[in-house]
Amino acid sequence: MQVLQDSERRSSKLAPRCRGTILDFEAMNSPFRRHFDLPPSVCYLDAASITPRATHIAAVGIEAIERTVRPWAHRNIDKAPLTRRLRELTAALIGANPGDMALTPAVSYGIATAAANVTVRRGSRVLSLEGDHPSSSLAWKNAAMAAGASVDTVLRPADGDWTRAILERLDDAQAPAVSVAALAPVHWSDGALIDMSRIAPLVHARGAALVVDATQAVGVLPIDVQQLQPDFLAFPAYKWLLGPYGCAYLYAHPKHQQGVPLEHHMGNRVFPNLTLREAPRDFAFLPGAQRFDRGERDDALLLSLAVGGLELVHSMPAAERLAHVSTLSARLVNGLVGLPLDCLPASLRAPHIVGLQMDAAEALPTAKALEQVSVFTSARLGNLRVAPYLYNDERDIDTFIAKLAPLLGG
Repeated sequence: MQVLQDSERRSSKLAPRCRGTILDFEAMNSPFRRHFDLPPSVCYLDAASITPRATHIAAVGIEAIERTVRPWAHRNIDKAPLTRRLRELTAALIGANPGDMALTPAVSYGIATAAANVTVRRGSRVLSLEGDHPSSSLAWKNAAMAAGASVDTVLRPADGDWTRAILERLDDAQAPAVSVAALAPVHWSDGALIDMSRIAPLVHARGAALVVDATQAVGVLPIDVQQLQPDFLAFPAYKWLLGPYGCAYLYAHPKHQQGVPLEHHMGNRVFPNLTLREAPRDFAFLPGAQRFDRGERDDALLLSLAVGGLELVHSMPAAERLAHVSTLSARLVNGLVGLPLDCLPASLRAPHIVGLQMDAAEALPTAKALEQVSVFTSARLGNLRVAPYLYNDERDIDTFIAKLAPLLGG
């Protein structure tokens, strides 16, 4: 398969083999797992960390690597169709327009871009979450310090209701005004659900910017930027989008698309010229969110893997993706009844991540013990985080429960 030469065809419609035999779910008689090299002996329930690569997508990546062996033979290959396709596929996941999407190397890059383009007022506060991921929290600590503002950390609520706790902090008349609400639809450590549809209107009513780290949401949960109207929203490729590490996406609201990017390079200019001797209008930024694109964006390997992963995700309707992981998580929680564990109720928990609460000193040893029997999860902030995805089935859930119970004395 000519990965880059065929990319124009693949960007306008899926390659015939993908439409007819690999990615057409209506015609498939075998489970989603067959796209992956997951032997029956492996129980992989760690999609919230990183997902495995589908075998046919990995083959595309290998072809892209092989092209680097003789770069002189492929000097004129046009990678633009792949970048266009990435913008189309990512925009479709969140209800955006393709021109609103920037291609970045990491969520931290996207959050840093947001921090450089929203106003943090002196004496104001930046609303953040207790235990928020460093990819987000570090940028806002730095931005607040530079502006003479403070970070207002919403503490983890005892009842697990983050939405209520955030709304209360936004409504606190005794606290300084909020400049930025840096939030997430799902807490990364335990899958706690945060109802952004209730929070976003109040953030906007307070005149604050809304910046969303949607790392653990996009691909599974419905996210609609037309409804939420975030200033910026970032998410990576390598988790729920079945893509490569080192690739992420940033939605930028149109009002910010005249902003300042973190990098200045040929790839985000209309008429790039190495000497930049022309008038400024001749090397203006590209329209839309493309000005926020990373440097060295056009890497054939990353682009090919990212497009392949997104096409595979899109091949299963969103409602079916959500239903599949919801069924698996419900089976997991029901199967744990009687074991000395607790987790958030279904109403406060994302359907694809279950945080099993345990003593912080026990979470990591438990995860390591499970690895010894080929069951893979993660320990995060005192939780054993279990994250099934499309390649998992009921047998994986039953295997997990059977292997966990003896470790807990069950």
